[in-house]
Amino acid sequence: MSAGHRPARQPWLALGAVALLLGGCGSRDQSDLQAFVAEVHSRQGGRIEPLPVMKPSERYLYQSAEAARRDPFEAYYQVKRASPAERQVSDTQRRFL
Repeated sequence: MSAGHRPARQPWLALGAVALLLGGCGSRDQSDLQAFVAEVHSRQGGRIEPLPVMKPSERYLYQSAEAARRDPFEAYYQVKRASPAERQVSDTQRRFL
């Protein structure tokens, strides 16, 4: 055998060990589970409180022009995107672009 070659039986041994471990998990006797489910189903359901009544919120109309203020929904300044020729990009930065 070469140093980098694994014997072919290792995967089969691992598969067999997993099968044996999982085989111990199965049980046909589910009487305790059935008794628990029957007990839970026999309980009387609880009462759910109704949702609280929602108060309508007061309407507010923003009037920036009347107060000589700037509109918060308009851009405060223009963003100029530089073209690739205008940008000074280092070799380190270029690797991450």
